[in-house]
Amino acid sequence: MRGKQEASTTKLRLDSRHRLPDDGQVPRRRPSWLARDPWSTAGALCLLGSAVLLVIAWYDISGTADLYKQLPYLVSAGFSGLALSIVGSALFVAGRSDRTERRLAQLVDALTEAATQAAPEHPQPSDADSPNAFLVAAGGRTYHRAGCLLLRSKQTTVIDPADIASRALTPCPVCGPSQP
Repeated sequence: MRGKQEASTTKLRLDSRHRLPDDGQVPRRRPSWLARDPWSTAGALCLLGSAVLLVIAWYDISGTADLYKQLPYLVSAGFSGLALSIVGSALFVAGRSDRTERRLAQLVDALTEAATQAAPEHPQPSDADSPNAFLVAAGGRTYHRAGCLLLRSKQTTVIDPADIASRALTPCPVCGPSQP
């Protein structure tokens, strides 16, 4: 039995994704249902608090037959519980938005890094060095400013502002060239 346990520990040590600490103890993993960001944690706490307040309001109101005696419980616990549930839901939505925004920023950084590392295969035309020059990629439907990241490693040609309108080209969403 001990030999099998030592063999499995050795196998885990060799796997780079599941490295054991030097003391040989198996690290504790965080449960998958446990929130990894503060937005979700705060949202869960708000929803838990709202559930408690709504149960308290229901319990206090259910024991009273007179409407004028029920209103204080409804106002104090019922509306507070409702407000906490709204805030908790908003925190969950804000957390998802925050995670999405961080992931998009990581992807943009990765794309920018990849674009800056790639050397252009075709040299840019000499007229493209002027700030008023517009460029279009071969077969493209958008026009760009000189130095646009989307044009790296693509064959480009300088285009006149009159040709932009005649070819119905749209401005690039990344470099945002001014309208000709």
